[in-house]
Amino acid sequence: MKENNKKIIKAFKAEDLEEVKKFLKEFPDGTYKNNPYLRHIEVLIDYGKPPGQYHTIQLKKDGQNYLIGTIVFSHGERIIFFPGIQKMFVPSPITKKSYNIHHITCDKSLKEGHLKFRDRNIRFPDFILQKVNNIHFWFGLAIDKPEVLFSRAKHKELLKIPKKIGVDVQRRLSLINQYCQKGFGFNIKSRTINSQEFLNFEFFIKKNGNFDLSENLNIPIGSYNADFKGGRQYPTTISHAKDSESSQMVIIRFSILRKNKENSLSLRKSSLFFHYLKSFNKY
Repeated sequence: MKENNKKIIKAFKAEDLEEVKKFLKEFPDGTYKNNPYLRHIEVLIDYGKPPGQYHTIQLKKDGQNYLIGTIVFSHGERIIFFPGIQKMFVPSPITKKSYNIHHITCDKSLKEGHLKFRDRNIRFPDFILQKVNNIHFWFGLAIDKPEVLFSRAKHKELLKIPKKIGVDVQRRLSLINQYCQKGFGFNIKSRTINSQEFLNFEFFIKKNGNFDLSENLNIPIGSYNADFKGGRQYPTTISHAKDSESSQMVIIRFSILRKNKENSLSLRKSSLFFHYLKSFNKY
Protein backbone atom coordinates (compact mmCIF):
# COMPACT_ATOMS: atom_id res chain seq x y z
CA MET A 1 0.00 0.00 0.00
CA LYS A 2 1.30 3.48 -0.77
CA GLU A 3 2.55 5.69 2.06
CA ASN A 4 -0.22 8.30 1.64
CA ASN A 5 -2.86 5.57 2.05
CA LYS A 6 -1.19 4.47 5.28
CA LYS A 7 -1.39 8.03 6.61
CA ILE A 8 -5.09 8.27 5.69
CA ILE A 9 -5.91 5.03 7.48
CA LYS A 10 -3.86 5.98 10.53
CA ALA A 11 -5.76 9.28 10.76
CA PHE A 12 -9.14 7.55 10.59
CA LYS A 13 -11.39 8.23 13.57
CA ALA A 14 -14.27 6.22 15.03
CA GLU A 15 -16.68 9.10 14.41
CA ASP A 16 -15.71 9.02 10.72
CA LEU A 17 -17.03 5.46 10.46
CA GLU A 18 -20.31 6.48 12.08
CA GLU A 19 -20.55 9.36 9.62
CA VAL A 20 -20.06 6.97 6.68
CA LYS A 21 -22.62 4.52 8.06
CA LYS A 22 -25.18 7.30 8.30
CA PHE A 23 -25.24 7.53 4.51
CA LEU A 24 -25.56 3.75 4.08
CA LYS A 25 -28.52 3.17 6.39
CA GLU A 26 -31.08 3.28 3.58
CA PHE A 27 -29.58 0.28 1.78
CA PRO A 28 -31.66 -2.94 1.76
CA ASP A 29 -31.89 -4.62 5.17
CA GLY A 30 -30.71 -1.45 6.86
CA THR A 31 -27.05 -2.47 7.05
CA TYR A 32 -24.20 -2.65 4.57
CA LYS A 33 -23.07 -5.92 6.19
CA ASN A 34 -26.05 -7.73 4.61
CA ASN A 35 -25.80 -6.10 1.20
CA PRO A 36 -23.85 -8.19 -1.36
CA TYR A 37 -23.24 -5.04 -3.45
CA LEU A 38 -21.20 -3.60 -0.57
CA ARG A 39 -19.47 -6.78 0.60
CA HIS A 40 -16.25 -6.12 -1.30
CA ILE A 41 -15.87 -2.59 0.12
CA GLU A 42 -16.42 -3.40 3.79
CA VAL A 43 -12.70 -2.83 4.38
CA LEU A 44 -13.10 0.61 2.83
CA ILE A 45 -16.12 1.46 4.99
CA ASP A 46 -14.70 0.02 8.22
CA TYR A 47 -11.02 0.87 7.93
CA GLY A 48 -10.66 3.34 5.05
CA LYS A 49 -8.65 0.82 3.02
CA PRO A 50 -9.39 0.61 -0.75
CA PRO A 51 -10.00 -3.05 -1.70
CA GLY A 52 -8.22 -2.93 -5.07
CA GLN A 53 -9.57 -2.85 -8.61
CA TYR A 54 -13.02 -4.39 -8.85
CA HIS A 55 -15.57 -5.45 -11.45
CA THR A 56 -19.22 -6.13 -10.72
CA ILE A 57 -20.71 -8.99 -12.75
CA GLN A 58 -24.42 -8.76 -13.41
CA LEU A 59 -27.18 -10.73 -15.08
CA LYS A 60 -29.85 -8.71 -16.86
CA LYS A 61 -33.32 -10.14 -17.42
CA ASP A 62 -36.44 -8.24 -18.48
CA GLY A 63 -34.65 -4.96 -17.70
CA GLN A 64 -33.83 -6.02 -14.12
CA ASN A 65 -30.21 -6.27 -12.97
CA TYR A 66 -29.14 -9.14 -10.70
CA LEU A 67 -25.72 -9.31 -9.05
CA ILE A 68 -23.75 -12.46 -9.90
CA GLY A 69 -20.86 -11.22 -7.82
CA THR A 70 -17.88 -8.86 -7.64
CA ILE A 71 -14.31 -9.69 -8.66
CA VAL A 72 -11.55 -7.79 -6.86
CA PHE A 73 -7.91 -7.71 -7.96
CA SER A 74 -6.47 -6.97 -4.55
CA HIS A 75 -3.04 -5.96 -3.31
CA GLY A 76 -0.45 -8.73 -3.58
CA GLU A 77 -2.06 -10.04 -6.81
CA ARG A 78 -4.71 -12.06 -5.04
CA ILE A 79 -8.05 -12.40 -6.80
CA ILE A 80 -11.22 -12.37 -4.71
CA PHE A 81 -14.84 -13.16 -5.62
CA PHE A 82 -17.71 -11.84 -3.50
CA PRO A 83 -20.93 -13.72 -4.39
CA GLY A 84 -24.10 -11.81 -5.25
CA ILE A 85 -26.18 -14.06 -3.06
CA GLN A 86 -27.14 -12.79 0.37
CA LYS A 87 -26.51 -16.17 2.00
CA MET A 88 -24.58 -18.93 0.24
CA PHE A 89 -24.18 -21.93 2.51
CA VAL A 90 -21.53 -24.59 1.89
CA PRO A 91 -21.26 -27.83 3.91
CA SER A 92 -17.97 -28.48 5.67
CA PRO A 93 -16.19 -31.57 4.28
CA ILE A 94 -15.21 -32.36 7.88
CA THR A 95 -18.22 -31.58 10.10
CA LYS A 96 -20.91 -31.58 7.33
CA LYS A 97 -22.39 -28.49 8.96
CA SER A 98 -23.16 -25.64 6.51
CA TYR A 99 -21.63 -22.17 6.76
CA ASN A 100 -22.33 -18.89 4.95
CA ILE A 101 -19.54 -17.90 2.53
CA HIS A 102 -18.31 -14.32 2.61
CA HIS A 103 -15.84 -14.56 -0.30
CA ILE A 104 -13.62 -16.90 -2.34
CA THR A 105 -9.94 -16.17 -2.96
CA CYS A 106 -7.20 -17.33 -5.30
CA ASP A 107 -3.54 -16.88 -4.45
CA LYS A 108 -0.94 -15.33 -6.74
CA SER A 109 0.52 -18.71 -7.74
CA LEU A 110 -2.86 -19.84 -9.22
CA LYS A 111 -2.41 -23.14 -7.39
CA GLU A 112 -4.80 -22.82 -4.45
CA GLY A 113 -8.17 -21.27 -3.65
CA HIS A 114 -9.69 -20.52 -0.26
CA LEU A 115 -13.21 -20.14 1.13
CA LYS A 116 -13.62 -17.32 3.65
CA PHE A 117 -16.50 -16.78 6.07
CA ARG A 118 -17.99 -13.93 8.08
CA ASP A 119 -16.93 -15.85 11.19
CA ARG A 120 -13.15 -15.92 10.87
CA ASN A 121 -12.89 -18.85 13.24
CA ILE A 122 -14.40 -21.14 10.58
CA ARG A 123 -11.72 -22.94 8.58
CA PHE A 124 -12.19 -25.00 5.42
CA PRO A 125 -9.48 -26.96 3.60
CA ASP A 126 -7.97 -25.13 0.62
CA PHE A 127 -8.92 -26.34 -2.84
CA ILE A 128 -6.61 -26.88 -5.81
CA LEU A 129 -7.12 -25.01 -9.10
CA GLN A 130 -7.24 -27.28 -12.13
CA LYS A 131 -5.23 -26.24 -15.19
CA VAL A 132 -6.96 -26.71 -18.55
CA ASN A 133 -5.60 -25.48 -21.90
CA ASN A 134 -3.26 -22.92 -20.32
CA ILE A 135 -5.93 -21.43 -18.07
CA HIS A 136 -6.91 -22.41 -14.54
CA PHE A 137 -10.40 -23.52 -13.51
CA TRP A 138 -11.13 -21.61 -10.28
CA PHE A 139 -14.71 -22.58 -9.32
CA GLY A 140 -18.24 -22.91 -10.67
CA LEU A 141 -21.47 -21.34 -9.51
CA ALA A 142 -24.86 -22.97 -10.19
CA ILE A 143 -27.94 -20.75 -9.77
CA ASP A 144 -31.50 -22.08 -9.80
CA LYS A 145 -33.17 -18.85 -11.00
CA PRO A 146 -32.11 -15.20 -11.44
CA GLU A 147 -34.25 -14.37 -8.40
CA VAL A 148 -31.73 -16.21 -6.20
CA LEU A 149 -29.34 -13.34 -6.92
CA PHE A 150 -29.45 -9.94 -5.23
CA SER A 151 -31.26 -7.21 -7.18
CA ARG A 152 -29.46 -3.96 -7.75
CA ALA A 153 -30.45 -0.96 -5.67
CA LYS A 154 -30.28 2.59 -7.01
CA HIS A 155 -27.14 3.51 -5.12
CA LYS A 156 -26.73 6.97 -6.58
CA GLU A 157 -30.12 8.01 -5.26
CA LEU A 158 -29.37 6.60 -1.81
CA LEU A 159 -25.97 8.23 -1.41
CA LYS A 160 -26.70 11.95 -1.15
CA ILE A 161 -23.39 13.43 -0.08
CA PRO A 162 -23.59 16.88 1.55
CA LYS A 163 -21.25 19.70 0.57
CA LYS A 164 -19.71 20.06 4.03
CA ILE A 165 -18.21 16.80 5.24
CA GLY A 166 -14.91 15.48 6.63
CA VAL A 167 -12.15 14.88 4.07
CA ASP A 168 -11.78 11.14 4.75
CA VAL A 169 -15.54 10.60 4.93
CA GLN A 170 -15.86 12.38 1.57
CA ARG A 171 -13.12 10.19 0.11
CA ARG A 172 -14.81 6.98 1.21
CA LEU A 173 -18.29 7.97 0.10
CA SER A 174 -16.95 9.08 -3.28
CA LEU A 175 -15.29 5.69 -3.77
CA ILE A 176 -18.51 3.91 -2.77
CA ASN A 177 -20.38 5.97 -5.35
CA GLN A 178 -17.85 5.10 -8.05
CA TYR A 179 -17.81 1.35 -7.57
CA CYS A 180 -21.28 0.72 -8.99
CA GLN A 181 -20.21 2.30 -12.27
CA LYS A 182 -17.68 -0.45 -13.04
CA GLY A 183 -18.73 -3.80 -14.35
CA PHE A 184 -20.01 -6.03 -17.11
CA GLY A 185 -22.48 -8.84 -17.40
CA PHE A 186 -24.74 -11.19 -19.32
CA ASN A 187 -28.13 -10.28 -20.77
CA ILE A 188 -30.70 -13.05 -21.21
CA LYS A 189 -33.43 -10.49 -22.07
CA SER A 190 -36.83 -12.16 -21.64
CA ARG A 191 -35.51 -15.72 -21.79
CA THR A 192 -37.62 -17.95 -19.53
CA ILE A 193 -35.73 -20.27 -17.15
CA ASN A 194 -38.05 -23.21 -16.63
CA SER A 195 -38.08 -25.51 -13.61
CA GLN A 196 -35.81 -28.04 -15.36
CA GLU A 197 -33.06 -25.51 -16.15
CA PHE A 198 -30.49 -23.55 -14.17
CA LEU A 199 -27.84 -20.87 -14.69
CA ASN A 200 -24.25 -22.08 -14.71
CA PHE A 201 -21.20 -19.81 -14.31
CA GLU A 202 -17.61 -21.03 -14.51
CA PHE A 203 -14.65 -18.91 -13.43
CA PHE A 204 -11.22 -19.36 -15.01
CA ILE A 205 -7.99 -17.43 -14.42
CA LYS A 206 -5.07 -16.87 -16.79
CA LYS A 207 -2.21 -14.52 -17.33
CA ASN A 208 -3.17 -11.15 -18.83
CA GLY A 209 -3.15 -10.85 -22.60
CA ASN A 210 -5.20 -11.94 -25.57
CA PHE A 211 -7.05 -15.25 -25.40
CA ASP A 212 -8.55 -17.40 -28.11
CA LEU A 213 -12.32 -17.38 -27.65
CA SER A 214 -12.83 -20.57 -29.69
CA GLU A 215 -10.20 -22.39 -27.61
CA ASN A 216 -11.89 -21.42 -24.37
CA LEU A 217 -15.28 -22.51 -25.66
CA ASN A 218 -13.82 -26.00 -26.01
CA ILE A 219 -12.95 -26.25 -22.32
CA PRO A 220 -15.24 -28.90 -20.80
CA ILE A 221 -17.93 -27.73 -18.45
CA GLY A 222 -18.19 -28.99 -14.89
CA SER A 223 -21.43 -29.07 -12.96
CA TYR A 224 -22.70 -32.09 -11.07
CA ASN A 225 -26.20 -30.55 -11.28
CA ALA A 226 -26.38 -30.85 -15.08
CA ASP A 227 -27.88 -33.49 -17.35
CA PHE A 228 -25.53 -34.01 -20.29
CA LYS A 229 -27.35 -36.97 -21.79
CA GLY A 230 -29.19 -37.19 -25.09
CA GLY A 231 -26.71 -35.21 -27.19
CA ARG A 232 -28.17 -31.90 -26.07
CA GLN A 233 -26.47 -28.69 -27.12
CA TYR A 234 -25.86 -25.79 -24.77
CA PRO A 235 -25.02 -22.26 -25.98
CA THR A 236 -22.32 -20.51 -23.97
CA THR A 237 -21.32 -16.88 -23.52
CA ILE A 238 -17.89 -15.73 -22.34
CA SER A 239 -16.79 -12.45 -20.79
CA HIS A 240 -13.69 -11.43 -18.87
CA ALA A 241 -12.22 -8.94 -16.39
CA LYS A 242 -8.67 -7.57 -16.50
CA ASP A 243 -6.58 -5.73 -13.98
CA SER A 244 -4.19 -3.03 -15.20
CA GLU A 245 -1.82 -3.49 -12.25
CA SER A 246 -1.55 -7.28 -11.97
CA SER A 247 -0.69 -10.03 -14.44
CA GLN A 248 -3.98 -11.91 -14.11
CA MET A 249 -7.36 -11.92 -15.82
CA VAL A 250 -10.61 -13.72 -14.97
CA ILE A 251 -12.72 -15.40 -17.66
CA ILE A 252 -16.38 -16.17 -16.89
CA ARG A 253 -18.33 -18.64 -18.97
CA PHE A 254 -22.11 -18.64 -18.73
CA SER A 255 -24.49 -21.42 -19.81
CA ILE A 256 -28.13 -22.32 -19.25
CA LEU A 257 -28.17 -26.07 -18.54
CA ARG A 258 -30.73 -28.76 -17.95
CA LYS A 259 -30.91 -30.18 -14.42
CA ASN A 260 -30.29 -33.83 -13.71
CA LYS A 261 -32.38 -35.84 -11.23
CA GLU A 262 -29.71 -35.62 -8.53
CA ASN A 263 -29.53 -31.82 -8.50
CA SER A 264 -30.15 -30.07 -5.20
CA LEU A 265 -30.90 -26.60 -6.52
CA SER A 266 -33.85 -24.51 -5.39
CA LEU A 267 -34.86 -20.86 -5.12
CA ARG A 268 -33.29 -20.87 -1.67
CA LYS A 269 -30.20 -22.85 -2.55
CA SER A 270 -27.40 -22.56 -5.09
CA SER A 271 -24.09 -24.39 -5.22
CA LEU A 272 -20.38 -24.09 -5.78
CA PHE A 273 -18.34 -26.79 -7.45
CA PHE A 274 -14.63 -27.46 -7.73
CA HIS A 275 -12.27 -29.97 -9.41
CA TYR A 276 -14.96 -31.56 -11.57
CA LEU A 277 -14.95 -31.05 -15.33
CA LYS A 278 -17.15 -32.79 -17.87
CA SER A 279 -17.49 -32.49 -21.64
CA PHE A 280 -20.71 -31.48 -23.34
CA ASN A 281 -21.96 -30.49 -26.80
CA LYS A 282 -22.10 -26.74 -27.46
CA TYR A 283 -22.63 -24.26 -30.24
